[in-house]
Amino acid sequence: MIEDVAPSDIDERALFHLLNLARQDEADVLMTARTQLRVGRLQLPDLQSRLRAVPVVALAPPDDALLARLDRQALRGSSAQRR
Repeated sequence: MIEDVAPSDIDERALFHLLNLARQDEADVLMTARTQLRVGRLQLPDLQSRLRAVPVVALAPPDDALLARLDRQALRGSSAQRR
């Protein structure tokens, strides 16, 4: 897992080798970032190719309904612990 990837901080060679090792070992790599990585701006063509082949999921901020549901669950959990 690589958390909070910032485009300016990427060591392209290290990331390329990590993705190759994961592929070889049939392992997964989870990367998180605040913005989507612009693959076309990377210098290594092979890394561009690897990253274009991986699924990308964008998560939106939670809406009010989800936050309310999470609050209710948290309150239920804390009241159950007091018993």
